[in-house]
Amino acid sequence: MRKVVKLTLIAITAMVCFSLSAMAQANCPMGMQTRYNPTQFNTLQGKGICHLRLWDTQTSWIDLNGAGQGVYNWTNLDTMLNEANTLGVDVLYTFGKVPGWASSNPNDPNCKDFYHAGDCAPPSDVDTGDNYFKGFVAALMQHAGTRIAAYEMWNEPYNPPYWDGTPAQLATMVADAAQIIRAANPNATIITPSISVWKNQQVFLQNFFSAAQGRVTFDIFGMHDYTWGGPAEKVVSEIDQVKSFQTAIGMQNIPLWGVEGSDKEWSSFTQDQKNDFIARYLTLELNNGSQRHYWYSWNTSTVGGLIGSSGATVYTTVSSWFNGRTGQGCARLWSKVNNAYAYNCTLQDTAKHQVVWITGGTATYSTTATQYQTTDGVIHQVVGGSVPVTTSPVFVF
Repeated sequence: MRKVVKLTLIAITAMVCFSLSAMAQANCPMGMQTRYNPTQFNTLQGKGICHLRLWDTQTSWIDLNGAGQGVYNWTNLDTMLNEANTLGVDVLYTFGKVPGWASSNPNDPNCKDFYHAGDCAPPSDVDTGDNYFKGFVAALMQHAGTRIAAYEMWNEPYNPPYWDGTPAQLATMVADAAQIIRAANPNATIITPSISVWKNQQVFLQNFFSAAQGRVTFDIFGMHDYTWGGPAEKVVSEIDQVKSFQTAIGMQNIPLWGVEGSDKEWSSFTQDQKNDFIARYLTLELNNGSQRHYWYSWNTSTVGGLIGSSGATVYTTVSSWFNGRTGQGCARLWSKVNNAYAYNCTLQDTAKHQVVWITGGTATYSTTATQYQTTDGVIHQVVGGSVPVTTSPVFVF
């Protein structure tokens, strides 16, 4: 018979605590990415999504300006902006993918995607005025105006499939683009090119920030944080590595967002494992210094796919936990009985609320609350002053 350990959150010792930065979270920190498939967009509605990231939505530079300098096709972008308007969410645009006509190496073998147009190579004029990219950014701002709220200044430049130029060349492009964006929309949010948790990839980014110093001011530090086969709790150490990098380069006071992330081995999980992962990953992400997170991806079956599954309900439920509440950090306690960690995360509005789970076995959580909610959205009554705790997080009212 399996033993049950009783947990209390008073005077717990031997715990590890994680806290947010001083800046409060946005009212709703839940962001999403979806691949471009307009016939599926109706499935996004009512799922607790507050922010939409445009990447893999056929809205990159090569998609909107692929026919030649000064020639634009805004159809896909307008479709995405209209969908964002329907959802009532704001938009994050991510720069990337140089069109073949502008590429300095249209046959670059490192650009390993379906475009085959040298889209990871820098523009051929980047060192002589950068007019190709500046022209695109100016046209984008003229067309979109304030319908785009935030800009991630390049997607994963430390990965050759997305950038094969130098850090200094990217710094030139980012500085040029930021100046144009701020002139057209002073309220726009400028996010760093995405940051990796891997130290060897951070070398590129450190060189980039050195080259960009004094030329551009960033509002948000953007990271891509994936686990590889779980568990969800790995995201804590990944975020900590990014925060350490921020401190090392003197940018620790810039708010942190997870602008892309989930798990890369998604298809190897059972549905129950996916559901537990969603709730645990997002709760830890938003209680460990990240003030917003964009899930990757709504309709990518192999990486974080939620569409048409109970995982979509879990995401919606977790969104309701965080909407209007600020994460105050998590406590971690080792359970000798279960040989597992028990987690307790605090969400704050006018009162404190707990999200609790254990990584193995079962336990109970003592509380004076009267109700708790499971990740399927069902609200339960607290019986006998305790809540059952499993690998699936529960929200205690």
